Amino acid sequence: MPSTKIETTANDPGKFSIDDLKSIVFGRLGAPARGMLVPPAIGHDFNVQRIDDVKVLLASTDPLYVNPVFGIEKGTWLGFQIVLSDMLLSGQLPQQAIFTLNLPNAMDIETFDRIWSVIDSECKRLGIVIISGHTGRYDGCDYPILGAGTMLATCGEGEYIGSSSIQQADDILLAGNPASEALASLLAVDSQGGEEAFGAEYPDAREAAWADLSIERVTALVVDAIRQAGENPFTEIHVMHDIAEKGVLGAASELCEACGFGCRLDFDSFPLDPEVKAFLELHFPDRTSIWSASGQGGVLVACNPARTETILNALLEKRIPAARIGRFSGDRQYRMYTVEEMTRSLMIPIADPFWPAFQKVLLDKQ
Repeated sequence: MPSTKIETTANDPGKFSIDDLKSIVFGRLGAPARGMLVPPAIGHDFNVQRIDDVKVLLASTDPLYVNPVFGIEKGTWLGFQIVLSDMLLSGQLPQQAIFTLNLPNAMDIETFDRIWSVIDSECKRLGIVIISGHTGRYDGCDYPILGAGTMLATCGEGEYIGSSSIQQADDILLAGNPASEALASLLAVDSQGGEEAFGAEYPDAREAAWADLSIERVTALVVDAIRQAGENPFTEIHVMHDIAEKGVLGAASELCEACGFGCRLDFDSFPLDPEVKAFLELHFPDRTSIWSASGQGGVLVACNPARTETILNALLEKRIPAARIGRFSGDRQYRMYTVEEMTRSLMIPIADPFWPAFQKVLLDKQ
């Protein structure tokens, strides 16, 4: 059997590069897929397989990220939101879940109980049945990655929002702040910077930023806005994509890979709150870094341009920062973005500046 030639890359933490995934993973996906409508690929937050002539199965999975720096309960809540997010982007709520917990040997039973209590209560709140899993303590396991969670749902074919329906010249909207996860995480550990940027409003800003790490409200508002306008959200919204590692720039690159289009982005058009901007610039002096920093809580929406105003009005009415930040292009090689009136090429790979900034704050506090 011929060997697969693998080009080595730097061992950066986080997701593997697009080229590595293409060369190693996507050409080797087990048995031939039958009825696979949305296969594993860059830019596909969830995958879809046909069950029968009427129904399809939606599936998504992510690491369970629990950072004890935030406290066990808050850290687990964030980890659950990350696992939940990919399914919400389909426009459907998950119905079943599977959790694998690979825990550190040093974790005591009380801490495990606190972690599981959060997962259980969130699943009950959303009506999600935990149908399988595995739990244990093992050598080599440690915070913040404690295993993984998988979400499942069934729906009718055509009753989900998937990236395969992106159209050339679709508008690209951003719902929620860029670098949302970086913002909330840094506000949680940098009280001095928070007070400098927000003054007496710092405690409220810190809690609001943490709550904004959930995309439940954003995705529901986008879908409901189209329904209330008398249109079908599954045809008018062509994709919702989360902003995770590598921020808005990473998410935009993934969408371009998924649909085969280019894009033109203008970040200067986004209404970034002055206090939020001031705090982020304390940690990311190069403003481009704000757009490549971890962004759990933010969502990119590609839609029929005729529906842009409807979606933005619904978000802004609920005080969720949102704007049209660009449009897809038929030229797949044309990927550009503008920050502070400087236009640059959207290059891959993109580095995420969040972890170095976060670690610096923690080290400075010691």
